[in-house]
Amino acid sequence: MQTQLLETQLLIKNLSTQLHELKDHMTEQRKQKQRLGLLNTTANSLLPFQ
Repeated sequence: MQTQLLETQLLIKNLSTQLHELKDHMTEQRKQKQRLGLLNTTANSLLPFQ
């Protein structure tokens, strides 16, 4: 029983770490998309009117 508890705690710790890494990855992707959106908006505003 103790062994199973320790294994479960380890699994929870690993899953928690993976979740944190996924959150960081998603945050970075969101920032990159926002940057691209700003770059596209800026580039379009610099184009002469047609």
